[in-house]
Formats: sequence, structure tokens, C-alpha cells
Amino acid sequence: LRALSECLFFFAMTERSTGVGNVPAVQETWTPIDPILALFFFLVTGIVVEFVLEKLPRSIRLPYTLIIFLIGMGYGYWSHNGYAGLLNPGLQAFSDIDAHLFLYTFIPPLLFIPGLELNSFVLKKQLPSSSLMAFGGVCVAVVITSLLIKPVVGEAYGWSWTDTFMFSSIASATDPVAVVSLLHSLGAPEHFSLLIDGEALLNDGSASVLFFIFFSFVQAQDATVPTPNAGNIIDMFSRLCLSSIAIGLIFAIVLTLALSMIWEQPHLEIGLTLAAAWLCFWITEGTGLHGSGIFATVTLALLFSLKGVRCISPKVMPSMHHTWETIGWVANTLVFITAGMLVDNYAISNSEHTLIREGQTWGFGFYIYFVVHVSRIIAIALSYPLLCRSPYGFDIQRAIVYAWSGLRGAIGLALAIIVYHDPTVKNDLRHEVIMHISILVFLTLAINGTTTEWLYVALGLGDQSEGRHQIVDTIVREMEWIAPRTQQGLQERFPFFRNLRVRQKSYVRHRLYSTLHACPSALAHWISSITPMSWKRKNHEDHSLDRAYADVILRLVKCEVKKLFEADMIGSHVYRLLSESADFAEEAQGYHPLDLVRVQLDHLKSSSLLSKLTLRLVSMPWLGFLFHRFSLVVHAKQARFVIESAPSFLHAHHKALKAVGSFLPPQVTAHVQAQLAEITQEMQARYQVKYNADPHAFIHAAEAYYTLTYLNCFLQHVQHFARKGLISFSELEAMEHSICKRKHNIDNWRNYAVILRGTKRSTLVPPSFPFPPDVDEVGALAKQLEAELDQQSSQFRDSVLPVPHGEVFNPPLMGNYPMFPYLSNTPASEYP
Repeated sequence: LRALSECLFFFAMTERSTGVGNVPAVQETWTPIDPILALFFFLVTGIVVEFVLEKLPRSIRLPYTLIIFLIGMGYGYWSHNGYAGLLNPGLQAFSDIDAHLFLYTFIPPLLFIPGLELNSFVLKKQLPSSSLMAFGGVCVAVVITSLLIKPVVGEAYGWSWTDTFMFSSIASATDPVAVVSLLHSLGAPEHFSLLIDGEALLNDGSASVLFFIFFSFVQAQDATVPTPNAGNIIDMFSRLCLSSIAIGLIFAIVLTLALSMIWEQPHLEIGLTLAAAWLCFWITEGTGLHGSGIFATVTLALLFSLKGVRCISPKVMPSMHHTWETIGWVANTLVFITAGMLVDNYAISNSEHTLIREGQTWGFGFYIYFVVHVSRIIAIALSYPLLCRSPYGFDIQRAIVYAWSGLRGAIGLALAIIVYHDPTVKNDLRHEVIMHISILVFLTLAINGTTTEWLYVALGLGDQSEGRHQIVDTIVREMEWIAPRTQQGLQERFPFFRNLRVRQKSYVRHRLYSTLHACPSALAHWISSITPMSWKRKNHEDHSLDRAYADVILRLVKCEVKKLFEADMIGSHVYRLLSESADFAEEAQGYHPLDLVRVQLDHLKSSSLLSKLTLRLVSMPWLGFLFHRFSLVVHAKQARFVIESAPSFLHAHHKALKAVGSFLPPQVTAHVQAQLAEITQEMQARYQVKYNADPHAFIHAAEAYYTLTYLNCFLQHVQHFARKGLISFSELEAMEHSICKRKHNIDNWRNYAVILRGTKRSTLVPPSFPFPPDVDEVGALAKQLEAELDQQSSQFRDSVLPVPHGEVFNPPLMGNYPMFPYLSNTPASEYP
């Protein structure tokens, strides 16, 4: 914060000493501590706004960014008229912020955060559709917007074609954060939300490339700047596009490799992602490469979402998400407050450029708002045949919501600020660009951000399936049956509650029903009720009750697989493949919904822990003499995949059926259990095939899994000692780190050195069935051993208390635990 404040101080003092444009130099000075005070004042403002919005009904709740933007305009007016008092110097510092400092500080986190949140399985399927709209759609939108703006707005302001194209490229950068969060709250399909979010992420990169190309022509209108020729344009495009993608790719590879070498160290893993996001942006944009930092960071975010996220330790992932969510919230708050202050400072309160006070300006603002939506609709219409061929399909109702969700936000404002602070750009053009981009952002937030819910519900996109309705009604009925019996049981068991009553008896039903059904606001529900049925979406998807039961089972299967991953019972590759098999079963067509186990297994068989090229290479007989040792390692890796995936797959399904067995109909449970019994025999046969292929590699992989299970059990014992107070928190943290490091090293290629050396055992005994235990069975074993230990806990606690000097230290449990033989018959003075 101190460094940021000093940078603000340097840039603002430079501008204040000379004056920027027609803004006169300000004589008032401020210290570097003033921006820090203003920064925390902005954060408090954001906290208050967030708190108040949570208390308001959904019908009148406005987007958070819109409220913050309006408050920023108020702060700008407050500061310009000297009403801010002690805050006035800090507010002036943010009003005079340098464009590149604004871009380097606030934009990287907003671009990197989606990389942690996007579903990689859905992203791979939706990436072609998002890329089509992000590249082809943006080019079409820029051309159409320029053609429609130039005869009206351009002629009134005297814009050239390059000025118009530059403005259109800024206006094409979307920021649908508010819409995506709203779609999630309404229970929208993940693939539709990801289509909007992924297109916006790529859209920012392509729009920024077009902006910098057209911006170079705008700068060339100044006599001191040479006009770019064809060679300059090709060089600029290669640097802005190809070089930026290459830098983002390099950072993604380095970040993934670095995270794969770190395990269960939150400060290192979170610090690596923070450094990668900002350094990728700065190296691309701020060094001699002169690339597009936005495009490079977008590339980093997408590649990290596809490959790098699985390298984050499972216990670090929640902290990682919380850290980046907080950083994103802070960046959004500061971006929109600062943008509001800039609009007031340069377009409202500035006496020489009072564009906002002219009715013509607002008329042009609404015209640009209309043109931007027309161009987006035309771009979607041209891409509609290809979007309909996507794996998830597309229709008119989704296309309408997709076109309406193109909000403008932080990226457009940042590019407009770059235009304003460039001295080679004409003075009037700078004020007109920042004013109209700010009006466009304001209108999209105020109109699109508040009406998307109404449109989504009115078009029938928020309707849930009949099967889901039946499941929710069953849950509500069971909760209504439980509620009075819970009250009765509490009053009978605890006399203190006998003369009391529970308030708001209907609260449980109302909240459960509205939450499980993802009910929209009352106003959106009323709008949906008056919408003609012909306008609503005709859903041809499977909405049967069996489909709803299958979705419940698959959702629980993914939770159980995640639990295994967080307990380090399976590796990140196996976790990804098991999760993707469940996602594939949710979307599979042409199968009966209750054949979910068979569908998952078919997808799992087609997957592999290693690449197909590697497997094909080691299987070539004429290369066998070269890759013999390496093929043994490959067989061990494949055997490890079978040993981990098969029991985890079966355990996850058995636990899911056990969790919802009383809820599902008996025929559904019997159908799934029959599939599991049949597949268990297939997997046992697959075990035998893998063992016969290379017994030595199979035993090596089985011992690695056994060692991992042993370390997990031992870790639970260490945590048990901490709960009993025998070791301190710092000692527990050190021991956990040591154990987790050993678990992480099990999959290291160094541990396959014994195979590479060709060490063979004289006798090999194949592992017996049933399958290896899961995390709950390991936990049950640990608790059983802890219970046996606690039977003699009083003697054990007495034994570890301080013993007078010279007495014999002979705890009775040491005979049962030969791992501590050195403690027996040892004087206390020699106790290590």
C-alpha cells in the first residue's frame, strides 16, 4: 500500500505541476499517506453498500457495481467542491491516477479470477463457441458499431473513422460479472453461464488488441507521431496477439510446474498465483515487448483453468478461493469508485467540458447504448447456426439472454482512461470518449443488470423439471414431518424448553421451498406470469423423475470423490477423471438415466493417466529395446491409476446410495446396485489383467497406494494427539507438513528408480480382494486405535507428566507399542 501510494503521489504531482489538458494545475499538495486513507475509506464504503444490499428485497436490489459507480461520482463532486475535509487530498490523488498505474494495479485480478472458478470439463466443450463470439463476434460488432455511430455521433463531434473504430473497440469489451452471479442464483445451467463468462474473458483480450491497433492511428493524428504503415501494423498485431499468447502460455506452464512441486503450503501456493497474475500482465505490457497484458493474462487464466488448478493442494483450495474473491471484490470496488470520480472530475465538474449538462450528450449516450446492442444481436445472429451445433445446444431464448447480458465495465473504463491521459490525443476527443464510455457502463448496469432476471424468467429459462419439483416437494414434506417431532423431542429431553415455543414456524417451509426451487423475485415472477406461453422456451431435455434421481446420485458421487481427494486418498489426475466421468454422465444422451454407472465407466475406460502418444510409443515392439525401462514405469503408472480409480469409483457410488437410499424408490436403488455388482467383477478382472501384464510394476504401484493409506492413518493419529493437548499447534503444523511432503513424494518419478534399475523380487503375491479401503474406513481404523489407546489414557497421561529426577520412567503402554522401545526403563534425566 505504501508503494502504491508513493506511485500515486509521483504521477499526481507530475500532472498537478503542469496541468492535464484544460484542467489547471492544483496548488494543493498531499502526502503519500492520504491515498491510503482514501483507499480504506473506499473499502468501508463497499462494505456498507454490500451490507445494505443484502438487507433489501430482491425486487429492488440494484447491482453492486452500479451503486459503487454512482457513489464514486458523488465522491468526485464532494472532493471538487472542497467538502471532503481531511479526505480531500486522498480523493484528489485517486482522481489524478495515472492510466497505466490504474491498469496494472486493478485489472490483472479481474482477469485471473475466472481461471480458478471455471469448470474445466464444461470449458473444453464451450471454448469453441466462446472463441467464435470473442473473436469473430467482436470484429463484427466493432464494424457495425462504427458504421452506425459515424453518421450520427461522429459527424456531431467531428470524429474521423479511426476515432470511431477506436471508440467502438472500447465499447465492445464486456464485463458480465453481475449477470453471471445472478444466473447462478437462479439455478441456470453451468454451461450457459460459462458461455457468457468465457466469451467475456476472451472478448476482453480481442477488444484490447483492436483498441491498441486503432489507438496507434489516433495517436498518429498528432504531428509528432509517425503514421503506422503495413509493416508496423503486422508487427503490432504479432506483438499484441501472438507474443501475448506465448507469454501467457509460458507463465501457465511455469505456474503449473511450480505448484506441482509444492504441497500443503498455502502461503507459497497463493503467493505464486498472485505473482503470476501481476507479473504476466506487467512483463507483457510494461516492458519492451509492448504486448497486450490483457490478452496474456486471459491466456494464463484459461490455460490455468484447464490444467493448473488441479495442481493446487486440496486443503489450500478453499483459502485460494477466499483470497482471490476478496482481491476481486477490492479491485471491483476501487475500479468503479475511481471511474465515477474520473467522470465527475473530467466531464461533470470541469467548467470547460460540461458535456453531461447538455441534452445532446445524453441523447447520443442512449443512441450508442442502442447501437451497441444492435451490433451484438447481429453478431449473435450470424454465429447462431454454429452456436446451435455446440455440445449443449442453443436456441432463440438463450440467444436473447446472451445478447442482453453484454454489460460493460472495468476493462472499457480502463481503456477509456488510457485515451484520456494520452497527450497526443485531441483534447475534445479525450473528454468525449471517457464521457460516453462512462454513460454506456452506467446504462448497461442500470438497465441490463436489473432486468436480466425478469427476462430470464419470462422466457421460461428458469423453469425446473417436473422431477426436480417432485424431489423438492418430498424434501419439504419430510422437513414438515421432522419439525414438530424435533420440538417435542427437545421439550421431553430438556426441561428448560418445556414452557417455551419456537418462533416463526412457517420460516422453515418458506426458506426451504424458495431456496431449493431457486425462486426469482416477486416482480420477476409476476412478469413471467403475464408473458405469453409462445415466447417461452420449449425444453426438449429429459425432465423425468429418473433423470432427477440420477442427478442426485451423481451430485453425491462428485462430493464423495472430492472428499477422497481432500483426504489425499487419490491423486489430482484420478480426481479430475472421476469428476469428468460424473459430468459426462449428467450430459450423456441416448442412455437411460439410471444407467449412470455404466456411462461413467465407459468414459473412464476411454481416459488414461498418461497420454495416448506415450502409451503407443512404449507399446511399439521395434522400439522396445530403447524404451524397455521406461515402459516399466509407464506400466506402474497405469497400474496405479487402476488401483486408485477402481475402488474410489465403487466406494463413491456405494456411499452415495447409502446417503440417499431411504429417499430413492427401491427399484431405483436395486437397479444401480445391480450395475455396481456387475462392474465390480469387471474391475476385478481388470486388476488381474494389469497384474499379469507386469507383476513387478503392479506390486510397486500397490505398495505406493498402501504407503499413502498408512500415512493418512498416521496423520489422523497425530491430529488426535493435538486434540488431546499432547502437542502444540506449531508442532502439529510441522508434523502435518512433514507427512504431507512424504505423501506428495510418493508419485515422484524418483520413487520409480527401483523399477528403472530393474530390481526384481524373488516372490510376488498379488493383492487380494475386496478393494483397498476408502477414507471412511481408514478413519474408522484410526478411531478404533485411538479408542484402544484411550482405554489406558490415564496411565499414559501420568507417564508423560514431569517425573522427579532419578525415578524410572516406565509407561505401561510401551510394551504394546514397540515403536517407542527406547522409552522403557529410562531415567527421567535421560528422557530424550
